[in-house]
Amino acid sequence: GSDAQIEISSSKFHLKASGDVIMNNITASNANVSGKMTATSGEIGGFTIGEDLSNSAGGSGTLKLKGATGQITASAAQITGKITATTGQIAGFTIDGNTLTATNFTLDASGKSISLGTGTNIFVVDGDVGLQLGHGTFASAPFSVTKAGVLKATSGTVGGWTLSSTQISS
Repeated sequence: GSDAQIEISSSKFHLKASGDVIMNNITASNANVSGKMTATSGEIGGFTIGEDLSNSAGGSGTLKLKGATGQITASAAQITGKITATTGQIAGFTIDGNTLTATNFTLDASGKSISLGTGTNIFVVDGDVGLQLGHGTFASAPFSVTKAGVLKATSGTVGGWTLSSTQISS
């Protein structure tokens, strides 16, 4: 090095006079290796370093990681494995703990239930209770089936017989 310029090179590591560092296939064999690498621009493992960490080299597919917002964005990508989130949004649904909600729709994993609609225009399936239509409260629903198979219908037709709230007639 001369004139405050230095360049270091080995078979897998190169520190250029410009300050750029190039590392090829460097592995750590010691489990106690630690440290920090900071970069505001450049490339690592095919990802471009900038305001976010992104990879669009695969054509139309992109993957972006944003640290400040905790955001991961993927497009035209196949994601495999486990994805876990307790807050956020996915496909128009809001994630909150164990529930996915949208307008007049709730999927509750811990409550083992699905609810579609509101008021008397509602359909509810509950893993502990059963199925109901027409009211948000199971006992008040005009149609329900318990998980034991007990059917309640306040009106309708079965095999030519007419059901009302007080009688069956033909």
